[in-house]
Amino acid sequence: MLFKKKVFHSILITGASSGIGKELALSYATPNTTLYLSGRNTIALQQVQKDCQSKGATVVYHAFDITHPMALQNYIKSITTPIDLVIANAGASGGNRLNGDPESLETIDTLINVNLKAPIQLTRLLLKKLIQQK
Repeated sequence: MLFKKKVFHSILITGASSGIGKELALSYATPNTTLYLSGRNTIALQQVQKDCQSKGATVVYHAFDITHPMALQNYIKSITTPIDLVIANAGASGGNRLNGDPESLETIDTLINVNLKAPIQLTRLLLKKLIQQK
């Protein structure tokens, strides 16, 4: 049985400056696709933008910290076209604790803010827009 790959014309990817987010951006970069990419590293995002544009995609990137509510809200407000796919990929890791030491409270705060609160806030900010788009 053959499956037809769904075509997305407008994709939002957080954490797109490196790792999985970067690779997702590159894999979705095709002509007639607009990628809304975000991450904290401007220079890395600019390189991802160039790489995706070389594959024919239109790329709009914003460098900001997704854990800052106003920055996230302003980013979402700046997107005026419909979104076909949202990939809430931004993430943080506490590192590898081979010695058995627990993460610091500061690290735990970062993990909760990036990995839990930010995707929830992203979804809340996009929800009305996505419902209106059907």
